[in-house]
Amino acid sequence: MIDVVRDSVTRLRDRLATTDQRSRKSRFGILLFAPALVLLMSLFLIPIAYIFYLSLHDIGILEASGEFVGIGNYVELFTDAAFQHALWVGTVYAVGSVAFQLLLGLALALLANKSFRGVSVVRTLVIFPYLVPMIAVVIMWRWIANPVYGVLNYALTSTGLVSESINFFGSLELVMPALIVASSWKYTAFVSLILLARLQAIDETLYEQAKISGASTWQMFREVTLPNLKNAILLVVFLRSIFMFNKYSSIWLFTEGGPLSATTNLPIYLYERTFHQFELGMGSAAAMTLFGILICFAIVYFTLFNPSEEIETTS
Repeated sequence: MIDVVRDSVTRLRDRLATTDQRSRKSRFGILLFAPALVLLMSLFLIPIAYIFYLSLHDIGILEASGEFVGIGNYVELFTDAAFQHALWVGTVYAVGSVAFQLLLGLALALLANKSFRGVSVVRTLVIFPYLVPMIAVVIMWRWIANPVYGVLNYALTSTGLVSESINFFGSLELVMPALIVASSWKYTAFVSLILLARLQAIDETLYEQAKISGASTWQMFREVTLPNLKNAILLVVFLRSIFMFNKYSSIWLFTEGGPLSATTNLPIYLYERTFHQFELGMGSAAAMTLFGILICFAIVYFTLFNPSEEIETTS
């Protein structure tokens, strides 16, 4: 009986020691995490809270304080035709860019995944546009598409495809397709890298079995390649949709939102509302709306898909 009691006391002592050790490790972990938490709050949470505070006030950019209007700025914002137009432009630009980048990126990834002489050069060329600074991309494409001396217009007119030069970035009908193609030339490399990494992870025995079964090239792509790329494609669509919908630099450098607001998306709209019209409250409301849209998109993604499973499958 005494031995049983002694063993129970020993086990209890060991359990308490283990619990105390875990508690000390937890406190130490929290202590290590504290600087990162403070930095996160300083650079992320506090600014968002302050912008939300400003969005509830009628305040100019040069004013120290303003009148509290509650959701008045949001009501005015959602009834503003310019805001609705900017929302539509951003959606068109994001959808068009992601679709173009996905199709071109998939084609380049399939090409770079082949084994042939000079494939390393092809892979370098695929990555190269992503390394070029955005301002250099803008200068290059504006030179290519210049209506007076651009090589694109020279090729079109010399071959008889068009009778006169086209101002791609000055046309209301063509500026959006031109913007999508020009900006996607740089960002397609990101899609290609993700898909190429997944392609190289596909088991070659799957293709061998498909060939033995008499499957054609298209059937192997549809039944083997595409299902294995599904998770990577979902990841690419999610990331590129956020980046392109939230894109400011490329659109501003190409067109500054023109012509006639034809390429004014939500980031450019809130910039102009804040720094051109000096309406800090309305600009903050637009910023919070943009933030809310991105949060909703992320919630939908994490609700419908399992990111951890996708990463495991992709890796």
